Amino acid sequence: MPCGLVPKGASAEFSVFRRPPASRPVEVLAEDGGHLALGKGNTFGIGDGLLVIKAVARMPASPAERAAAGPERPKPAPPACLFIKSGAKIHRLNIRDILYMEKDGHYIVFHTAAGQWLSRMNMAELLAGLPPGEFARVHKSFVVPLAKVDTIEKHTVIIRGKEIPIGDGYRVEFLRRIKITGD
Repeated sequence: MPCGLVPKGASAEFSVFRRPPASRPVEVLAEDGGHLALGKGNTFGIGDGLLVIKAVARMPASPAERAAAGPERPKPAPPACLFIKSGAKIHRLNIRDILYMEKDGHYIVFHTAAGQWLSRMNMAELLAGLPPGEFARVHKSFVVPLAKVDTIEKHTVIIRGKEIPIGDGYRVEFLRRIKITGD
């Protein structure tokens, strides 16, 4: 099943089983100038071998193509707020106002200085909606914004006096994501 369309001039890394593996990316060209349906994880039978796509990337455009396309578009800024449904209402919650988030059964409690909001969602949905790199899961039930962490002790994160446990399975990744200076 194709995962997406790859424009003419794309490169693809692949492995061929029962044939020697490719040692470098291969340029994929459509004879009609159209698109080829390739995507990571696709498999295609080729003769007595099996082609497995490992990665697909766009080849660099020529200088003329880059000039015609205009300036590069900036990446969209991470969202400054979340809209969370709590009961019958939908609340706008500024990302910077979140102190921490806590799982409580089938709900997530958003803790801010102004109060708490309860929303029915799971941790995967929560983490998917947060800006990457700004939050860290420190426990099976807690997610914290890295910018709000006041103190880290061996088994706890302290944010505005609230002690939040650090789970053993989350400690290494959490400490890797923060930058520690000094001894």
